[in-house]
Amino acid sequence: MCPTHVHQAYDRETLEAWAQSGVTTVRDSGSDGDPSDLYAFRDEASQDRRYARLVALGPIITIPGGYGSRPVTSIEHARQMVTALLDDGADLIKIGIEDDLQGRRWPMLSAEEIT
Repeated sequence: MCPTHVHQAYDRETLEAWAQSGVTTVRDSGSDGDPSDLYAFRDEASQDRRYARLVALGPIITIPGGYGSRPVTSIEHARQMVTALLDDGADLIKIGIEDDLQGRRWPMLSAEEIT
């Protein structure tokens, strides 16, 4: 089993409990703040087979005012952000394209910014 949307995966106790319950891998669903702590924790915890594997996304890329925590202002800025997150250790990249979440409309990335 592999839960793909978790918010509380970031401590050894939780990762161990999941592994003991048969969950082999969990995926961070997008974190705020500096992702380097998350990536370092993932790398350290991955050395111990008692823990479920953590796939770390880091912050959600969006546009100013959009859903997510890392706004980009141009296509080039988006490329730079993706490259920086991958270089820092992100396993995957998540983008915010929510248009009706939490009872409100959100500005979204354009198709050009996404591709």
